[in-house]
Amino acid sequence: MDKHWYQKQLRILQTVMREPDMAGYDARSVVDYLLKADCNAIVVNAGGIVDFFPIEGKLRRSNPFGNGIDVLQSLTEQCHKHGIAVIARVDFRGVEKERYEL
Repeated sequence: MDKHWYQKQLRILQTVMREPDMAGYDARSVVDYLLKADCNAIVVNAGGIVDFFPIEGKLRRSNPFGNGIDVLQSLTEQCHKHGIAVIARVDFRGVEKERYEL
C-alpha cells in the first residue's frame, strides 16, 4: 500500500513571500527550483496578514500587488504535477486586533 505524502520522509522548502512577490510570480520557476533542490514539499504563505489568493468577505485583506492572481492555486497545480506537496500556512502575527478576534 502506498504511503500518504505525510507518511514519507519530507525534504521541505519554506518560503516567506512578501506582498510585492506576487507581481510576476512564476510558479513553474519555483517548481523547477524545488526539483533541483530535491524537495518534495513546500510551505508557503496563504494568508493571515495579507491574502495570497483572491477572496471576498469581511476578513479579506487583498494584496495590492495581486491583480486577481491566485498564487496559491497556480503553485499548487504546478507542484502536484510533479508530486510535490504544498503546505499552506496562515500568519496571524501582526494582524489587526479586529481581524484576529473575528
